Amino acid sequence: MITSEDMTHRLGQLQREGRFADRQALLDELGDWQNYGVDDLASILHAPYVGRD
Repeated sequence: MITSEDMTHRLGQLQREGRFADRQALLDELGDWQNYGVDDLASILHAPYVGRD
């Protein structure tokens, strides 16, 4: 389970590492999740974490 806080952290990490293409790709993939409903934000995304730390 990945929360919106987890995703915010991951996006910040990618930015700090200069991995802008990876960050943008993640944002593109999350477009539907972030736009869940019109005014709602899905607080939890059920997806495997396939990143590397």
